[in-house]
Amino acid sequence: MKLKLPNTKRKKHTIERVTFDPNIKKIVWQLGMIFESVKELRLTVTKYAIQREVRIEKCVNEPNRVRVRCCKVNCKWLLYASLDKKTNNFVIKTYMPVHSCQKATRNYLCNSTFIATVFKKKVIEQPNIRVFKLQELIRKKYNVHVGKTITRRARAKILNELMGDHVKEFGRILDYKDELLRSNPGSTCVVKLGEANASGRPVFKAFYICFAAFKMAFMSARKYIGLNSCFLKGVCRGQLLIAVAKDDNNQMLSLAWAVIENENTITWSWFISLLKEDLRLGDGTSFTIMSDMQKGLDIAIKKLLPACVERRCARHILANWSKNWSGLQRKKQFWKCARSTFEVEFRENLHELFKLGTGGTGIVDDLIYYDKEYWCKVYFNCEVKYDAIDNNMCESFNAWILSARHKTIITMLEEIRIKVMNRLARLSEFPNSWISNFSLMAMKVLEQNIDKSMACNIEFNGVTDYEVLDGYKQHTICLRKRE
Repeated sequence: MKLKLPNTKRKKHTIERVTFDPNIKKIVWQLGMIFESVKELRLTVTKYAIQREVRIEKCVNEPNRVRVRCCKVNCKWLLYASLDKKTNNFVIKTYMPVHSCQKATRNYLCNSTFIATVFKKKVIEQPNIRVFKLQELIRKKYNVHVGKTITRRARAKILNELMGDHVKEFGRILDYKDELLRSNPGSTCVVKLGEANASGRPVFKAFYICFAAFKMAFMSARKYIGLNSCFLKGVCRGQLLIAVAKDDNNQMLSLAWAVIENENTITWSWFISLLKEDLRLGDGTSFTIMSDMQKGLDIAIKKLLPACVERRCARHILANWSKNWSGLQRKKQFWKCARSTFEVEFRENLHELFKLGTGGTGIVDDLIYYDKEYWCKVYFNCEVKYDAIDNNMCESFNAWILSARHKTIITMLEEIRIKVMNRLARLSEFPNSWISNFSLMAMKVLEQNIDKSMACNIEFNGVTDYEVLDGYKQHTICLRKRE
């Protein structure tokens, strides 16, 4: 008689394996969870530590295995994963899920690499974001404190990745110039190189760009050019010289720009000489140049454009004058002086400004120290038909390209080129939106002047002269002499 013995073989304990989803918001570990690579596992461990606000460490961190434990001595939380030779995936093989430690406000796993990965999109959108602002965003999102050095390093990683290798870009600057000239016939691109360095390569000095489209647009624009400079804020230090005009619709028209090492009489003379040739300015007759009293610019203008009319930005004059004469009331009176349109009004406004002084004539003398012919409307040339007393159009251009100024040279110049190209295309389509033969901006100015004229009394002498009475102020106008 045969006895049937019981089956003593143990059943294999199968573990249900789940593939990790990298898009999941809340990280939950599971025994047998599969990861594609050790890199994905390490990133997930970092996210988990920051998400749960716990301090954990990788006591074993090798290409084939990773062992993670809690930094607290008595906490039993443990995670071990290693490479599965059959599938070549990383699999969690040991997991102790219980945490017995308190939350932590500082975590060494929240390093520059992790921050650069998470906040990459934010930094790309705002490349000039301040370090303390980025620290604040990290603290609000993850409830963790991160030092300035780590935050600055993370921002630098993102920007370096975005900008590329600036050394390589400088090496390809001549190729970029050739490509611009090929794709934009009639344009002017000049690269200025200095003496060779120790390795035998010439050193970059300056790069000037003026596109043919802007040369053509300037032919119908006002004979008014604003010159300014701004600093480059990225890894490539230097300055950007710009020339901006106003088109016939009173909107900003960029003309040319140049990357230089620093501004002085030599660099401004080089820039203006190229601009003079491209825009056919001659000796500057009938042209007006607005500037902010930059270093060396005044000498360069007088040398290369001796017949032009110079203006100085009233805002910069106010900033310098206000160092000794601050106050809101004085500031308002300064603008009244600057906007005066005839000499009697100007003298009256100076008298009112004198009353705001400290008893002497110092407040007026300090203002007249800046030649009034450069910043007061009374002394402006009427041929230009543009009465601006500030250089806001250049300041607007500088602010418009602020994000580009944080990038390397070719990346920056390409972004500026695309921005001005798109703007010029939009301006060319703008007249299609007009409901009459005149733009809305021109009609608005006309209507404002019509409203002002309704307060004036006009008397005609029967020939070509008129008398205009505006309040208690009387003016004589001769149409034959146009004055």
